[in-house]
Order: sequence, then structure tokens, then C-alpha cells
Amino acid sequence: MSMTGRRASTLKSISASLIGLAALACACASLETTPPTPEASAVETERRLQVQAAIDERLELTRRVQRLAWPLLSKSTDLCADDVKPMLGLRFADAEALADAIKGLRKQDVRFAGYDDRVRVIAAPKNAPAGAAGVEVGDELLSVNGEPLPDRHRLKAVAKAFDAALETVDDADAPPVRLGLRRGDELLDLEVSPEPACKTGLALGSTPTINASAGFRTITVHAGLARAVDDRQLQFVIAHELGHRLMRHPQKGTRASLLSGRAALGVAGGVVGGVADIGLSLIGRKPEIPLGVRGAALAVYPFGEGFEREADYWAVYLIARAGGDLTDVEDIYATFATLSPTSSWARIIHPPTPERAVAVRNAVAEVRAKAAAGAPLLPEGYAPPAGD
Repeated sequence: MSMTGRRASTLKSISASLIGLAALACACASLETTPPTPEASAVETERRLQVQAAIDERLELTRRVQRLAWPLLSKSTDLCADDVKPMLGLRFADAEALADAIKGLRKQDVRFAGYDDRVRVIAAPKNAPAGAAGVEVGDELLSVNGEPLPDRHRLKAVAKAFDAALETVDDADAPPVRLGLRRGDELLDLEVSPEPACKTGLALGSTPTINASAGFRTITVHAGLARAVDDRQLQFVIAHELGHRLMRHPQKGTRASLLSGRAALGVAGGVVGGVADIGLSLIGRKPEIPLGVRGAALAVYPFGEGFEREADYWAVYLIARAGGDLTDVEDIYATFATLSPTSSWARIIHPPTPERAVAVRNAVAEVRAKAAAGAPLLPEGYAPPAGD
């Protein structure tokens, strides 16, 4: 038999064996009982309910973050230097924007739940200008300052119109912005007077991570954290991340990490540690804190812990200045220790939670003493920028 013939015969034998094994596996995997078959219409109804529930929860968390963040942003303008702009305290979206924001849902899923290309208000907290002026969640945006929105790319048109209305104003004298709205069958024309606030974006991360972060321009609160804590604790976390932004920790940390070479060290440490984690897992010796995490943390050592302490300290002052509730606010760290017990002793980027809780409690006492004495609510050692 030729080599080609032998190969063909061998392949046929292998194929026959695989088919036989598959048949045997299927025979072994056959059902012994008869579950009911779901009706297609019932499945579609349930799918609609689940998609709607996912959207509703996401929007509710977004509104909660906006409501708790607004007083922090609007009462800290003297601390934001030139990073201040008039704002309406308004969030809006269409179906595509919602699909982008709610990871795991496709645009067709969002449309399936009844959303479309119309631009609707998704957040307008009553403690911010738009909500105080009467704008409500669900209102459809039709025009800005008398200019109707185009039929296409309406979301971009709204953002552009708001930027045009506010970009030339940098103080509290911003002229009102007229919003043409549709609420059910009713057409409304509302004027919203902008208020200055720290120019910081707010994003709700879609992951279940119990975490938040501050970037160069945006504060991100992950959905897992927003679900796990109450309003008082969530506002503390937002204030903590705003403290990072005010103290320019993202910029300082990036610069220090690059100039010192620690950025490359962190990448190398993360890769080597990650490989070691895999090996340790295979032999049942998985460490309490992954070596990859420890290795990556080298990028921000030794300044990471100091930044966290300073952001905690600022958070207490920012909440006090915004009129928030500081009662037992240090309990946030007991919550973190419950959700992640290693945080009660580990030192990586953050100080251990017991240390942070005591430090926050001390900061609260300091703020209350200053308030009682009528002293300015500014952190110790802080020097306002020249000219302020």
C-alpha cells in the first residue's frame, strides 16, 4: 500500500474510532427524566424582564453615584485650581450609549427593552441644577437653547450643544441653558442655571470588583462596590478618589514611576509573579495574595501607601465641606475587611484597614474641632494656590 493509501486508511480508522467514542459518550449522557420544555413566548418574556432589570439596576447605581458626588464637586471648587467649569448635573444617553455603558448587553438587547435613538435623561439628581430646575429621569431632549436636535447623531449633538453653551463661561455667572423636553405627551421648556463644579468625570464601572479608582480626568466607581456599601460609605469612597484628583496623585505617581524605572519593574514583577502563581496553584500552594499582584505593586512602591493615606484624610474634609454625614464613616474599612479579610493585614499599595480606620476617625475629630472653633476646613499643611 502506498504512503498516501496508508495515511488515508489510518485517518479512516481514527475517524471511525472518534465517531464510536462520541456515540458511546452520547449514549452515556442521555437523559433519564423528561424536563418540561419552556415555551418560546415565556422565554422571550423572561428575557425582556432580565434585560430590563439589568438596565434598571445600572441606571439606579449611576444616579446614586451622581447624587452623592455632586455636593463634593460643587463645594470643592476653591480646591480645584483652574480645573473648574459650570455644570448642569445632568446625564443623558441613547440606546447605543446604554449598551456601551452596560457591559454584557448588546445594542439589540437594549432596544429589545424599549430604548431607541432618542436622547433621554438618565440622571438628574435633585441636589444638582438640572434636577432642581425640574428635569426628570426619562425626559427626552429635543432642543438646547432653542436649537432643535438633528434626526441623526443626536447624542453627539446634545454634548456639542452643552459644550457650546458652557465653554465660554468659567465662573458662577453662567447664563441659563434652555432645554426643550418631551415628558410623555407634554412638551416642556425649562431653564437650568449652571453651577461651577470641579471638572471631574464620573463613571460607573461594570465589573463586580469592590473597588474605585481615580484617573487623570475621571473617577470610576465599580458596580460591585456601589452594591456593597451604603450611601455614607459610597460618598466617602467618591471623596477619597476626588482627594486623589485634587492632590494630583495619578500624575505624580505616573511621573515618579516612569522616572524611577519602577513602571518597568512593576510590569516585570507582575509577569514573573503571575507565572509563579500558576506554578504554585498547580502544586496546591496558592498564596494568600497573588505574587503577580505583589510584583505589579512595585510600580508604585514606596509612594502608593502615602497617597492612600492622604486621600483618606482629604475625603473627611471634602465630606465636611459638602455638608455630608461623617458619623462612623470609618466603618467603610470594617466593611472592606469583611469583604476582603486580607486587607486587614496586608500591605501592598494600601495601608491595612485597621490603620486606615483609626486614621479616619482621628481626621473626623480634627475636622469637628475646627468646625466648632470656626476655623477654615482645610487639611493641615495645605497651602492654597497663590492668588486664592
